[in-house]
Formats: sequence, C-alpha cells, structure tokens
Amino acid sequence: MPEQRTATAWGAVATIAVANVSVFLAASQGSLSVLYRYLEIEFGWSRAALGSIGSVMLFVSGVLGLLAGLAVDRFGTRSVVIVGTLAVAAGCALAANAQSLMLLYAFALCLAIAQPGTGFVPAQVVISRRFQIRRGLAMGLATVGLNVGGVLGPLLTNTLAEQASWRGAYLVYAGFALIILPLVWWQLREPRQAAPVASAAGPPLGKILRSREFWLPTLAFAAMLYAVISVAQHWVLMQTGRGMPAGEAALLLTIYYGVGIAGRFVFGPLYDRYAPARVGTLQGIAMTALILMLLIPDISVVPGLYAVLFGLCYGGFLFLSSLILGQRYADNAHLGTVIGAMASVAALLYSTAPAVAGWLYDLTGQDAAPILLAAAMAALATVLIAASSRR
Repeated sequence: MPEQRTATAWGAVATIAVANVSVFLAASQGSLSVLYRYLEIEFGWSRAALGSIGSVMLFVSGVLGLLAGLAVDRFGTRSVVIVGTLAVAAGCALAANAQSLMLLYAFALCLAIAQPGTGFVPAQVVISRRFQIRRGLAMGLATVGLNVGGVLGPLLTNTLAEQASWRGAYLVYAGFALIILPLVWWQLREPRQAAPVASAAGPPLGKILRSREFWLPTLAFAAMLYAVISVAQHWVLMQTGRGMPAGEAALLLTIYYGVGIAGRFVFGPLYDRYAPARVGTLQGIAMTALILMLLIPDISVVPGLYAVLFGLCYGGFLFLSSLILGQRYADNAHLGTVIGAMASVAALLYSTAPAVAGWLYDLTGQDAAPILLAAAMAALATVLIAASSRR
C-alpha cells in the first residue's frame, strides 16, 4: 500500500473515531445514565419513562441502520458522516432546551440518526475497502470514539451539570459536533489512489441476508448489546440506590469506558491473529459471569471489578460482529448494506432494553430482575458467537 494511501486510510479511521466521540459524549449509556438522574430530580419521571428515551433512540437507530448502509454504498462515507454529525448538534441543542418528554424524544431521534451515520457502518466500509491487513486493529481504532465518549461523557456531564446545568452540558456537546465538521469533510474524501473498488462478485445481497453466516453474528451482537445497555443506562440509579454517591458511580462509568479503550488494543490484534468468533466466545463467558456478579450488592469491590473487567471485554466485543461480516464480504459491492442490516436488526432487538430494565425495577422494586435478564442475554450471545465460529 503506497505511503500516501496509508496515511489517508489512517486519517479516515481517526476522523470516524472523533465523529463517534461527538455522538457518545451525548448519547453513551453512561451519559444517559447521568442525564436520567437530573431529569428525575427536575421532572420526577419514573424509571420506565426515563428508559423510554434511550429505547426510542435505539429503536429508531435500528430502523435507520439499513438506510445508512444503503446511503454509504450510494453516496460514500463522507456524506453520511456529515449528516450524522449535524444530527448530533441539532439533537443536543434540542435537549438543552427541553421542557417536556417530547423534546427529549426529539433529541433521541436526532442521536438515532447520528449513531449509524458515524458508527459501525461507515467504519467497516472504510476499513474493508482501504485495509488488506490489520483490519481488527483498524476497526478497534475507528470505534474507539465510542469508548472515549463513554469515558468523558459521564464525568463531564455530571461536572457541567453541577457547575452550571445539565442543559449547559448539552450545549457544549452541540458546539463540539459543529467544530469537527471541517475535519470530516477533509479526511473522508476519497483518496486519489483508492483501494480497489468492491465488485459485485460473491453472493447476491438477498442470499447474504438469508444466510446463517449473517444471522449468527448479528443476533449475537443484539443479545450482548441488550445485556450491556440494560445495566449501563441504569447504572447511576442502581448504584445511588445502593448508597453510592452519584459522582463515584459516574467515575466507575468513566473507568468502564476507559478500560474499553484498552480492550480495543487488546482484542483488535487478537482478532487479527486468531479466529475472531473463538476469541469472542471466551469474552462472552467472562461477560456473563461478571453480570451475575452484580447480584452481590454487599461486597464493596463488585462495582469496581465489573467496571474494569467487563469494560475490557466489552471494548473488543462491541465491534466483533461487524468485523466478522466485514471479513466475509469485504469484496462485495453491498458491504455497507450488509453492515447496515446487521446494525438495524440488532438495534431493533436491543432497543427495548432500557425501558424493560426500568419496568422490571418499577415492578419489583429491586435490581435483581433486570440483572438476571441481562445475564441471560449475555449467555445467549455467547452461544450464538460460538456457533458462528464453527462456520
């Protein structure tokens, strides 16, 4: 690969990472968890109502994932990422002025546009089309913005809310999204000596979307994200309900996402060296056990251990399914649509996680039921990814 093209490829990876930071400062599970606390204080809404904000975001994101894939195949990654970044700015501005649940649903809709527009779909297409080797490392770096946003989001949102207001925090996030638009415009242009264009060779789109090879990693991704989101979006409420100060709970979320960055660098190269699905099976077993550990509230080190160990595994598992599909269909002209379809199907399935977890808490008055459901979904994801490794 020529030196100029290599620089262009890594510059595109870095730009997608920064665009993801802008999204997940505002919309990471940790940031939403902090936001829910301030909304509960200001408006007195139930946990089910608060969780519905996240569910709307995830559901609409799922609906739009396939459209994002089609748009990437039709218009290229730059146009799609620009639309996604503008949606972040608009959504955060709406949140900063919200006086009702409806405006927060509008915020959720805007961030739902942004997530597939800056996330796995453009990242996997850029990497599959511009990298012949080190795809696992490149995908880890491209999606590291999810974790950087997760690291900075909880503490930054909580700090800005305490020093000024939670509304001010979301105005800051809107401004950041606007600032990075020139970077997106410049770095995601097509290089003069681009990688070979994907051809129509290989299975047609309809056959791919009906295949076991598509559905196993897709459903594994959906089940594990269901487990992750069930816990993460209610983390601050869960821990403060057990007597932990809100700042400490937010700090643990920061640690969780920070360790996830390390997980990108640990598991990305492992995916390049070994069969990704087999590595993912071991991660899934560990993640299931760690969720079950949250049922032990009387041991003070449990939240910290969960933040460190689960965050490490989750950092790699998050992009595992898209990497598997990207490796299988890298030379297919419909790659963007395939990754978008994966994102859509998965998000439609896990979008109910925040609302269901909140409903289970409201119904039982305890965290045990949502934790057990999250553990069951993580175990299901492990079985599915193990089955994928046999193909």
